[in-house]
Amino acid sequence: MKKEGLKVAGYYGSWYVIDEGFFNSSPCYLLEHEKYGDEAPCLIVDSKLHVIAEDVYNGFSDLPDEIPMRLCASGGNGKTIFLL
Repeated sequence: MKKEGLKVAGYYGSWYVIDEGFFNSSPCYLLEHEKYGDEAPCLIVDSKLHVIAEDVYNGFSDLPDEIPMRLCASGGNGKTIFLL
């Protein structure tokens, strides 16, 4: 997946990846808006750019509350791994 200039259906402008992790054993990505940066909430999307969480201010800790999760480990490659 490319890291910049991403278009997410239903969301204005373009986005870029600021962090990568795993959710339900699948890759997920924390996106920041290219124009507004940290002045706007982020998105968490899957590898097909389907939105997992919107209005994200605290990174992967803002994943939906109704899905039980615990932080398992931070991979050596800088990716955060969540186990459900």
